Amino acid sequence: MDQVPDYEHVNTCLCDGIRYGVVLAEDRLQLRVGPDSPEGLNKEYLFADILSVKIIVSEVEEPSSASSVLSRLDFFPFRNASPSPRQNTTNQSKIVLCIARRREPCKWRPHSLILTTENLAFGQQLCDSLKETIAGSSNRPKRLMFFVNPVSGGGCALKIFEKRVIPILRMVDTRFSYIVTTHAGHAKQWLLQEPWKAEGYDGLIAVGGDGIFNECLEGFIRSEQDEDVTVTSDLTPSATATLGIIPAGSTDSIGYCIGLGDACSALIHVLLGRSMKLDVGAVFQEASGCLLRFFCAFLGYGFFSDTLKTSEKRWLRRYFGKTRYTLAGAQTFFRNKSYDGHVTYKTGDANPCNSSSDLDPEYPDVGVFCAKDCTVCSVTDITSPEVPQSPNSPSSPDVFESTESPMLSSIEADTVELVGTSDTEVTTSSEDWNNISDKFSNVIAVSLCCGSAKSPRGLAPASHCGDGRLDVLLVRAIGRVKLLNYLVSISRGIGPKRVLGKNLRAYRVSELIFRTTKKPKENEGGGREASMAVASTVWNCDGEIITEADIHVKVYRQLITIFGSGREF
Repeated sequence: MDQVPDYEHVNTCLCDGIRYGVVLAEDRLQLRVGPDSPEGLNKEYLFADILSVKIIVSEVEEPSSASSVLSRLDFFPFRNASPSPRQNTTNQSKIVLCIARRREPCKWRPHSLILTTENLAFGQQLCDSLKETIAGSSNRPKRLMFFVNPVSGGGCALKIFEKRVIPILRMVDTRFSYIVTTHAGHAKQWLLQEPWKAEGYDGLIAVGGDGIFNECLEGFIRSEQDEDVTVTSDLTPSATATLGIIPAGSTDSIGYCIGLGDACSALIHVLLGRSMKLDVGAVFQEASGCLLRFFCAFLGYGFFSDTLKTSEKRWLRRYFGKTRYTLAGAQTFFRNKSYDGHVTYKTGDANPCNSSSDLDPEYPDVGVFCAKDCTVCSVTDITSPEVPQSPNSPSSPDVFESTESPMLSSIEADTVELVGTSDTEVTTSSEDWNNISDKFSNVIAVSLCCGSAKSPRGLAPASHCGDGRLDVLLVRAIGRVKLLNYLVSISRGIGPKRVLGKNLRAYRVSELIFRTTKKPKENEGGGREASMAVASTVWNCDGEIITEADIHVKVYRQLITIFGSGREF
């Protein structure tokens, strides 16, 4: 027998064979069996988790009241069979809800919920109310444009889009269009040339790896500027559209760092309008100040850039596909090159969390890790001297913590060349700048932790998505054994400081200048010293090559909005 709620003026419906009373609360849909019923039978669904609502009206035959005694027509249906009288029918409404459910951290799936009621007016009213609530959400995109890179993930990106993304989009009746890119820079060109703003696209989604997302990032930011971007430009956040990524590449570092566990989870974040702010780095030519490229994850010089440069050889791309990265990495490892470089960096604030001189000796292995609702990224005034504490700090049981022995001692000032002022022409106070000259195996600047499924903690575990700072890791020239230990430690989730020790210098900066040679200075005789040419390599900028070796890097705090919610532990 169905259990009926023991309260008045509550409409009921049938769900999973149980009759519930339906209540629309302030922010959720409540299904109640009754005030005295076990709590396990009651159900609640947040409006923010409802993807779509549909109503289906159908006819249902009522149970016949005729006698159950068998007649001869049951045995001889073709003898003098007269048409049987039409049975009584009744109409009923089925409200079909598509709801997002979290199965595990960062993994979301759509779930169908069917509510059946004989009261057609109530069914229509419930459906209209839920649709109005969903449509009233300002965060949810109204029209989406997808950019699909068919070669991402070894050619799997297009299959993932067709088999996992499109069916959900059609199930929830979302307006969307998509473009399958045909050449490098296709997405960027479309965003710069096509009138996508006038056509009402408020969600620009990259389907593939970090490379196709970087194309969308470039096109979007450049389309928002009225003039060319230079090192002196002051970029401001734009609310024209929200960027997104459906991870379908080889590493999917960006998607991992913002809490997108897979393609289905990423699409659910897009449809529900769950978004967060993200820092964007800009790489400028050091001599002229002209913009070279934007990035929002990784900028590297040395081992990782040499690996990328080798992997882009035509014969490797043609015959080895994704395997070429392994082959290129092995070749780079055995060569084990290092490069002379001169790094000038700026801290530029009074926040102990961001000042390179006051960082924890074990940084970047320890610190407040960036996760969902991160309090470091939510600070509006980054010059505040107070360091916010987050529930995902090392004292929290939900954060990654290494069980290894304590890290090595703090940085010793006499191991590097530190100069109080910069020899670069800058307009800011020289007291904010510091110089380092050394021979480097790796120079890495990241605005995210750069983690992935294969490397959960990433290159810089304590880096944040929206704190307006770059985490710079300078790895001095090391031998192959130390290099191998470093590479293995990344995949095993062991912090780089634990392995490299004094060979690693880590800083949190707002600007960075890298030169392969020192800038010529005037000598005592009034002439200028000559610059010596040294060996150099390319830069790896979010999977794209920058051939200019001398660069100036700036970070713009929370410049873009991206669909995501941060990592969940």
